[in-house]
Amino acid sequence: MIQGRHYKHHHHHRNHHHHRYSRYYYSCWDRLTGSAAAYCLAASVIEPVPNDGGGDDDDNKKTKMVLKRRRKKKKASDDTSSEDTEDKAAQKKAKPSSPSQVDRINGHYQNRIRQLSTPEKIFSTFASMENKKSKEQRMNYHDFCEAILPYDFRNESAAANMKNQKVAVDEEVVPEFLYKLINKKRFSLTLAEFIFITLLLSIPPSDFEFVFKIFDLDGNGRMDATEFTALLRQFKQRNTSNYDITEDNIAQKTNIWRYLFGSDQKKQLTLEQFQDFLISLRETMLRIEYERYCGSIENRLSPRNFAMSLVSYAHHSEVAYYVARINRMPKDEFDRTQCSVSYAEFIEFNKCLFKITDIMRALKYYEKGNQNITQQAFRHTVKCITGVELSDNIVRIMFWVLDRDGDNTLDQKEIKALLSERFQYGQATDRVFLAGLFQCFGKCIAGGD
Repeated sequence: MIQGRHYKHHHHHRNHHHHRYSRYYYSCWDRLTGSAAAYCLAASVIEPVPNDGGGDDDDNKKTKMVLKRRRKKKKASDDTSSEDTEDKAAQKKAKPSSPSQVDRINGHYQNRIRQLSTPEKIFSTFASMENKKSKEQRMNYHDFCEAILPYDFRNESAAANMKNQKVAVDEEVVPEFLYKLINKKRFSLTLAEFIFITLLLSIPPSDFEFVFKIFDLDGNGRMDATEFTALLRQFKQRNTSNYDITEDNIAQKTNIWRYLFGSDQKKQLTLEQFQDFLISLRETMLRIEYERYCGSIENRLSPRNFAMSLVSYAHHSEVAYYVARINRMPKDEFDRTQCSVSYAEFIEFNKCLFKITDIMRALKYYEKGNQNITQQAFRHTVKCITGVELSDNIVRIMFWVLDRDGDNTLDQKEIKALLSERFQYGQATDRVFLAGLFQCFGKCIAGGD
């Protein structure tokens, strides 16, 4: 019995291995034959087997017709999918991506540099070029725009210079006034030229006439090169910068100086010429800002982009709040096709802000009467002070952005938070020009030098 069971078990074990090996061989054979069959089937689909005389010609014709229809259908499908891919790529290219968290931190850091740092720190941060011979840092047009304008929180392109990326700029993009002022074949700025421009931009528009009369030392109604140098020296006294462009005739060697006083330095500026020059410089900065948001002065600013241009000059600690508020702007209330801003309207609005001090003083009377500032009141005040009637779109967008408590009115703090800071262009509070002017005025009265 034991032997029988052992034999039976041994025989069963052999049969088990036999069946297992048989299944393995059959499986391999099925795979080989299946692959061959699949290959023959694929080959017949791609190209029909030629007729060897035993088949029917009608069957071959039908097969060719079916294959032809399949090829046409596949080609049409490929064309459609490629067009969809191109459309998606174009839409992705047209709509800039939002800045990442790293770029936002980088942007806040840039704004702190613009608002609180010395001119040479700002210059060294944004300059991306270098003179091959002197190894002196230079700014191209893109660097200058990024140094003057606040960080653009709409997309990531504004962080390019912080990553030392070189950007090629067509000379035709540079505004004509700025191109003539620099007067170089290829736009580039030295540190002295950058400080020169930011110095002139730091003079408040409301003080143009006052500054001219104070530094017209001989009172002949004209400002010569010597008197303009005195203006620069007074600025240096209120400046934390260690770089003095009045020493060693540094300023006199720039093309900006030659533009103002000629190569022989004998040209003199009248009050009208002095004001026109400073206004043209500021209008150029406004054009650069406008083109940054919509590409060309021929295009119109969307409500969102105009709002971004307003809040970009806020204190760096407040920017995040305003950007989040702009992202919540209701599209039905601020439709792009009906609520956009033209270049002329943008310039007029900013020219009104040249007299923001007078506007703010007039608006105080509303608060004294325990009244908040409505849209109609703001528009009426601006017209009385400047003679310009602001468009409804501009006032509506401005009120929506600045109205923190949502009562559709503004107070002094809400307006001053943005509009009063708009024209500092990187000039810190310890470099405000007006404080030094009053000191100079006191010396002039006392008979000092």
